[in-house]
Parts: sequence; C-alpha cells; structure tokens
Amino acid sequence: MSSLIKEVQGALGLTQIELAKKMGVSPATLRRWAEELPPHAKAHLEALLDLCKCQQKLSKLTEAIRIVESHL
Repeated sequence: MSSLIKEVQGALGLTQIELAKKMGVSPATLRRWAEELPPHAKAHLEALLDLCKCQQKLSKLTEAIRIVESHL
C-alpha cells in the first residue's frame, strides 16, 4: 500500500474503507491506488494530511491561549 495512503489513514484515524468513502471512491479504487497513485489522488491525500496537521496545530494553539487566559 502507498505510504501516503497509510500516513493519511493513521493521521486521520480512518480505516481504508472510511478513507475511501471520505475521498468519494470505492475501497477497490483505493486499493488499486496503492500500486500506482494517480496525481489527482496524491494531491487529494496530501491536502487531507495538511488539513489534519493544521487542525492539530490549531488545537495546540487553542489550548495555549486557554492556559494563558486562565493566568490573567
């Protein structure tokens, strides 16, 4: 399986079936992409991974702001 697909699954905590659904493709298509990832699918997966990383950073910033505000 494509390491990018595995990385996205892990980051989002999704099974292969759940990721396929989120991407609007069948699980069989996602399995085929494991052998050869089309450029459009790679871009979509990278965007999902970037979104996940942004959400994690936002969560950390929100927590930091909460802590600072609690000390004011």
